Amino acid sequence: MKISTSIHHANIEAFGGIDATFAALKEAGFEGIEYAFITPDINWEDMKAGKPSKFFEDEYFWKNAREIKAASEKYGIELVQCHAPMPSHISGATEEGNRLLRDYTRKAVEFCGFCNIPYIVIHPIFDGSFRFPKLTKEDEIWLNFDFYSSLIPALRANGVVCCLENMFCQDWKTKKIYTASCSDMNEAIYYVDGLNRIAEEERFGFCLDTGHLLVLGLDGKTCLEALGERVKTVHIHDNDGFDDLHLAPYLGLNDWEKFLKGLLAINYTGDLNFEIPGSIKQVPPALLTSMMRFTADAGKYFRARIEKTRAEKA
Repeated sequence: MKISTSIHHANIEAFGGIDATFAALKEAGFEGIEYAFITPDINWEDMKAGKPSKFFEDEYFWKNAREIKAASEKYGIELVQCHAPMPSHISGATEEGNRLLRDYTRKAVEFCGFCNIPYIVIHPIFDGSFRFPKLTKEDEIWLNFDFYSSLIPALRANGVVCCLENMFCQDWKTKKIYTASCSDMNEAIYYVDGLNRIAEEERFGFCLDTGHLLVLGLDGKTCLEALGERVKTVHIHDNDGFDDLHLAPYLGLNDWEKFLKGLLAINYTGDLNFEIPGSIKQVPPALLTSMMRFTADAGKYFRARIEKTRAEKA
């Protein structure tokens, strides 16, 4: 059970480059990293129109992959998981736009194979806007099965397990939060089990996101118990119960005691991954390492609690 954190291009820039990022995270006490693909050079309208991102051009992409892998080996910080580009699909985008998004996702799977990363988190397809939805539920289900099924050959060839994630959507005018794809654990189970039947092997699992649960008022322990062994990894972060702030634990309102009880209930043995770009943005550069050390310490505290409880029950 490694203590890991999510990083992407903007975080790496904040730390001063790839080597400096890994050095700082090593100093802070992290043992693993989730590398997340964010494409800051293209906005929403660019993606819909099918404008390509320079970050996925072969020369840049594989140069970056080699540098990430080299830094991982240099500092002894394992690349434990990857986050695919977001979104996976845009309703109303051009055919070229959605083709590129699918190609970028497949390329992220190849990155995992190159870096020996066992898990990739890929958001399900859903409408982010509750006010102006374009997909029926039937459309959403069909698109998701088609999308994930198309990735099975790449996942298998690269030795990667794809983890779906619980999502939410928003009425962008009133700012109210609503359920979305996989926020219902029964739906999450339907997807994971159905996709594994199609793959004829365990090629799909689940990444439970604590922040997404909190904004929907869902209980982490109950959701973990429902999913059981399907949970292969987690996104741990906190918020105020209203916005997906991606804060370090104990800086928001999440009930971490229930979360830990849920991990124990399902005998979770995966890594504890902290997805905290909100906290990274909030502090000045001089405090970045301190913030990351606090987060790593929280992870070690979680792990110690889990191990102590297991030992007492043995």
